[in-house]
Amino acid sequence: MKNFFAAGASVRGASHISSNKECEDYIDFSINDNCCILAVADGAGSAERGGAGARVAVRSVMEYMRERKYPERVNLKNMVEYARNSLAHFAILDGYDFKDYATTLIVIISYGDRIRLIQIGDGGVVGRRKGKFQMISEPMNTEYANETVFLTSSSYMKFLRTGTFRNFDLIFAFTDGIQNGVLERKNGIYSPFVGFFEAMESFAVEESSSLDGSREIEEMLDSQRFRNISSDDKTFGLIHYRGEI
Repeated sequence: MKNFFAAGASVRGASHISSNKECEDYIDFSINDNCCILAVADGAGSAERGGAGARVAVRSVMEYMRERKYPERVNLKNMVEYARNSLAHFAILDGYDFKDYATTLIVIISYGDRIRLIQIGDGGVVGRRKGKFQMISEPMNTEYANETVFLTSSSYMKFLRTGTFRNFDLIFAFTDGIQNGVLERKNGIYSPFVGFFEAMESFAVEESSSLDGSREIEEMLDSQRFRNISSDDKTFGLIHYRGEI
């Protein structure tokens, strides 16, 4: 049995379907025997090329990780810089301003009983440790209400969140299009909606095919229940470490 299982999908929100716009979220993952990498991005709706920004950011992260023999030793800030430089280079070739590619970014590197994480912008990460679900990285707040920091922001380093965490065997990452349906917020503090994550726990444990699992997640995100949460694009991905902790 493989040590890791991963699955995930992005779907267009109702607002983009009605306006015939592309999905501006993007997700990708990679699995080998020793490591699993999951990257999620949400292109800014206010940016002219936000969807392209999300794709380039995620693909550049995956490219950067493929070239590293020991992903657990990767310098996370260097990885983020590589993604920013890739966006800047793409902007020149594409003929738009760098800020037109504004996007959030979440990257999870799972290896054995540890995970490493970076987050820029909103969305969130939930994990299971010793059978209990908890926030690993909550939606990011800046000093101004309703403001999101992006990978293209000049102040991104100030808000860059990184960390290494132990003993999580199940990790979930998602964009803000579904966060109101999977998180509760009381007194300004986020916590996982346990009922939802318990259902996804069963799914992750029982599913064996990443392709089939990703299709099921896509169907879930495109369901009426999730359409009612938000008209925004939606992304959800997971990693299940099936080895010993």
